[in-house]
Amino acid sequence: GTGIEGIAAEHLRTVMVGNDPESFKNLIIRLMENPGERAGMVSEARKLITREFDNFKLSKRLSQFYTTQA
Repeated sequence: GTGIEGIAAEHLRTVMVGNDPESFKNLIIRLMENPGERAGMVSEARKLITREFDNFKLSKRLSQFYTTQA
């Protein structure tokens, strides 16, 4: 979905994306009713955040980008 465009997240693995109010509501209910699925998604989301959004890694990539542009 466009809500996660540009982010390396996967629908139903690390996030759930509802493209309209009804599907969003159904996804919330699904998470509430499935604690195992919810726990797995939390674990995968943590891995994604650690891998993609760590401040040290981001600043290192930004520094490398600036170095190559100079």
